[in-house]
Amino acid sequence: MAWTFDNIRLFVQKLNDTDVQTIARLNPIGGGTTLHFFGWEDTITKVGCMIVGLDDRDAIRSRTRDESFYTFSGPWGEWGDYAIKQAVFELANVTCQTLRPDLDENSPVFNLDLELYHDYP
Repeated sequence: MAWTFDNIRLFVQKLNDTDVQTIARLNPIGGGTTLHFFGWEDTITKVGCMIVGLDDRDAIRSRTRDESFYTFSGPWGEWGDYAIKQAVFELANVTCQTLRPDLDENSPVFNLDLELYHDYP
């Protein structure tokens, strides 16, 4: 099974999750450090991948504007539903694409960095 975001084919190169807890460090006059825990932030997932074609680029771009959550799936099944916080596209310097045989060889290839926010029910 391939990596997809709402059935848009991604060629994932790197994937990382960030979990953050909010902790205040207080130093009272008497010395020492006191920690106060104020909760946590939901996981932020960052995906470095490649996509092929203007249609897939435009499809990802449109999903950054619609305030919806979409299914992110990989070889191990569904990872969950995510909204795109940020999508950064960079045109890759390739002469002939071979990632997607269903598209023309001269289709543009983009390096894409996605920042995804998980939808927790």
